[in-house]
Amino acid sequence: MTRCRSQRVVRDAVVYKKVGYVACFVDLVSSEHPQMAVQLVTTISFLLLLTYGLAEAAPIPQPGCKTRCGKVSIPYPFGIGRGCYMDDWFQIVCNGTGAFLKKINMEVLEIIVNDTNQWAINMVRVKSSIISSDPSCLNKSSGGGVNIKDSPFVFSDKGNTFISVGCNNLATIVGAEPMVFGCRSHCNSSSMNGEYDSCSGLNCCKSTIPSGIQASHVDFKPIDDKNFHEGCKYAFLVEADWFTSHITHFPSNINHSFSVEKIDSIPVLLDWGIYKWVKNSHEMLESFNNRQDFYCDFYNNDIYIHTMDRAKPNIPSNFSLYSCACIAGYKGNPYLLTGCEASRWKSTPSSLH
Repeated sequence: MTRCRSQRVVRDAVVYKKVGYVACFVDLVSSEHPQMAVQLVTTISFLLLLTYGLAEAAPIPQPGCKTRCGKVSIPYPFGIGRGCYMDDWFQIVCNGTGAFLKKINMEVLEIIVNDTNQWAINMVRVKSSIISSDPSCLNKSSGGGVNIKDSPFVFSDKGNTFISVGCNNLATIVGAEPMVFGCRSHCNSSSMNGEYDSCSGLNCCKSTIPSGIQASHVDFKPIDDKNFHEGCKYAFLVEADWFTSHITHFPSNINHSFSVEKIDSIPVLLDWGIYKWVKNSHEMLESFNNRQDFYCDFYNNDIYIHTMDRAKPNIPSNFSLYSCACIAGYKGNPYLLTGCEASRWKSTPSSLH
């Protein structure tokens, strides 16, 4: 029970235990207007239950959470500080040097919440490293690759490319079994067939990557043991657009304006989504009921299975992952209850996507 300033004793109302001052106010009103007090209690109880229900059903960041770390915007489900991120995998540590995904220890350059209304694919751009056949080939540590297995992040197969630089070299990604991929670079054009461009097999090669890759360790082997050329070999996963814009020609190893051994870091894109096993993933889905400003794509492993929107409101039971976006006519963060806002040029959506 709660004792009011007026020394009245308030009994038998759960809502009073939650908000003592409100209880006292109701108690004072009841002395003069009993019927009004009953209506007031009913209204307050409903509002409190609604508030508590939303708080329990919808994982949302606490008030006062930082939304930036230096120049990097930090949208939910990522967050800085306790109560500001959805799951430990999305925890950002902001220090004097940058923003870091704590559990995979990678520096964040940009967090991308899809805003294209074409597909619900979200990404995070992070710093990665060059891998070399010998640590002495680089001015700094070669890093030895990246392993993000069992995390909600995978190397983007659409946004990245695999590059290897070096002569007489077969470079393959290991740790991605049963998938095996890589490329080979030759020492002279006579070993190649047909036309070639700046990175199509002469001292440099590139390859697309399969979906679902979570490791970037590299194995270097000579193509021709009889004609083995000593020298440094390099390999790395890199954001495809960045690579194209920074390197346009490979005459022998790397052009004069861009040397691999001098690169401190390179950008790579990671796809991310809300996996079924992520903390609060089900609560987030439940909070999406009755919303009409967003849609979510569901996947079972890497296979698309369902879209949830106004036309298909049911949540599939066999999903392993979902990712969301605002519908056409809206922009913002679909992972927040009020995150999708109508665009100025269109007040209401005309289509879903």
